[in-house]
Amino acid sequence: MTSMGRPLTAIMLATDNRAVQPANEALALRRLCGRSLLLWGLDLLRDIPLQKTVVVTDQRADMIAKALQDQGADMFVDFVEQRVPRGTGDAASVGLTALPTDHAEGLVEADVLVMPAWLPLLNPGHIQDLVEAHRVGNAACTLLTMEVSNPEGYTRVVRDSRGRIDRLLTDNLIDRETRLAEVGMDAVEIFTEIMICQVGELGPALRRVAPTAFDGDYSYSGVAAVLAGAGFTVSAHSAGDDIEQITPAADTMSLAKAETTLRTNITNKWLRRGVHIVDPSQTWIDGAVQLSPGVTIAPGTILQGQTVVAPGATVGPHTQLVDCMVGARAVVAHTVGVDAEIGPNAVVGPWAHLGPGASISEGAKTGPFYNEN
Repeated sequence: MTSMGRPLTAIMLATDNRAVQPANEALALRRLCGRSLLLWGLDLLRDIPLQKTVVVTDQRADMIAKALQDQGADMFVDFVEQRVPRGTGDAASVGLTALPTDHAEGLVEADVLVMPAWLPLLNPGHIQDLVEAHRVGNAACTLLTMEVSNPEGYTRVVRDSRGRIDRLLTDNLIDRETRLAEVGMDAVEIFTEIMICQVGELGPALRRVAPTAFDGDYSYSGVAAVLAGAGFTVSAHSAGDDIEQITPAADTMSLAKAETTLRTNITNKWLRRGVHIVDPSQTWIDGAVQLSPGVTIAPGTILQGQTVVAPGATVGPHTQLVDCMVGARAVVAHTVGVDAEIGPNAVVGPWAHLGPGASISEGAKTGPFYNEN
C-alpha cells in the first residue's frame, strides 16, 4: 500500500493533566461561545477523511460523551479513559488501545494523528497540510512545528549538525545558556504538540519513552528522540509563526482570551455572509447560532444556543435569545427569550419576556411589557 492510501485515525487528548479547573468540572466541557472546548477541537478534524476518531479523557468519559450528544455533536467518536494521570505519552498509549487490533499492533500500514483538544484557535488547514506532508514524505513521524520569536513555555525542536530532528525539549528542560542564545535569534522552532506517525512505529516508541525527571510523567514528545535514535526519519511541517493558534486554552486566562478571539471570528464570518451587525463590539453570537443574509443585529444583542434567525429579521437592541426561532422580517427589540418561536413579520417588545414554549404568531404585535411563560 502506498503512503497516500494508508488508513488514518486520530487520537485527541482531552485529559485535564495540565489544566487549572475546579475538580468537578471537566475542561473538555468548558464552553466557549456556547460550544464545549472539545467540540471546537473535533471541528478541526471535520474535513479530514478519518477511519476512526478516539478521544482520551479522564474517568469522566461517560459524562463527557453524554454532554456532547446533548450539544448536538454529529461526529462519531470513541471515548477511552486514562484512569491514572501519567502524562500525554501514557494518554496516547491508552488511545491506541481503541484502534483496530491489527492497526494498534502494526500488522497493517496505517497512520495516526495525535493532538491535544485544547486548541480552539488553530486553523484546520494546518492539520490537512500536515497529513499531506506526512504522506508525501513517508516519514515515520511528522511534527507540526512553528517558528516563533518568543518560545518561552513551548517545546523546542532540536536538530543535529545535519539539520535532522534529533529530539524535542520541553521548556522546563531548557538551560540558561540556551535561553540566552535564543534571545539573539530571529525565530526558534517549536513543537505544536501535534504529530502524525505510522502507527506501527508509534506504539513501540511510546513504550520506550522514559518518564520525565521533572514530574515522572510520560510525554509523547519523547517519541521523536526514540524514533530518531532508532534510525527512523522524523520530519517537520511548519505552520508559520502565529503562536496564538497553538496557545492551549487550559486555564481561566487563556480560555478568556480564546473566547474573545472566537467571538470576533464568529462575528466576522456572519459579516462576510451578508448579516448587518451594527456594532460588532457590542454583539455576542454563539458558535451554533444560524443567521440568514439580510438579518440586522442591533447593539447589545446576545444570541445563544441553537437560535435561528430568518432573512430580513431585525434583532435588538438589547435583546437576549437562547434556542429561539425568529421568522422572516420579524422585529425583536429589548426582549429576553428562551426556547421560544417568533413568527414571520411579528413585532416583539420592547421589554418583552418569552419563556420556554412561548409562540408569537405571524404578524402579531406584542406591545411593551409582554410576558409569556
